[in-house]
Amino acid sequence: MTIVPDKLRLVGRALVLGLGVIFFGWLFFGDTDAEFRSSDGKWADGEVQFKGRDFRVVAWDFQDYKLGCHAATATLLRATPQRWFNVFAWPSYLRDRKWRVPYSDAHPELEPTGFPVAQADCSGPVDLKSVDRNAQAYLSQL
Repeated sequence: MTIVPDKLRLVGRALVLGLGVIFFGWLFFGDTDAEFRSSDGKWADGEVQFKGRDFRVVAWDFQDYKLGCHAATATLLRATPQRWFNVFAWPSYLRDRKWRVPYSDAHPELEPTGFPVAQADCSGPVDLKSVDRNAQAYLSQL
C-alpha cells in the first residue's frame, strides 16, 4: 500500500522539476532578441526586449530612416539567424513577426558589431504621421 503513494510522490516531483526546467529555459533562452539592418548598409538596429525595445520600435525607426534619409528603395533585413537547436526559441520563431523578415548576412559597409561604419547625414525634417502610417503598413503585411 505504501508503494503507490511513494511512486506518485516521485512522479509529482519529477513533473514539477521538469516544468521548472522548461519555464526557466524559456525565460532565459526563449525570447531571443534580433538584430536588423537596411539593405543599403547605412542603418542597423536591434531589439532589447527587457528594456521595452521590441520589433515594433525597430520597424518604426527603420521607416523613419527611409523617409529621413531618402532611402525609399532600402528594405529591412534580419541579421540574426534562427538557431533551431535552441528549442526554447521555437515558439518565438513560430509566433513573432520579426522572424518573417528576410535574413541576410552582414553588409560590407557594416562593422563587425553590425552597425554602420558611418551614419548617413539625415537631418531633413520627417513627417511623423507618415512614419507611423508606413510602420503600421509594414507590420500588418508580415
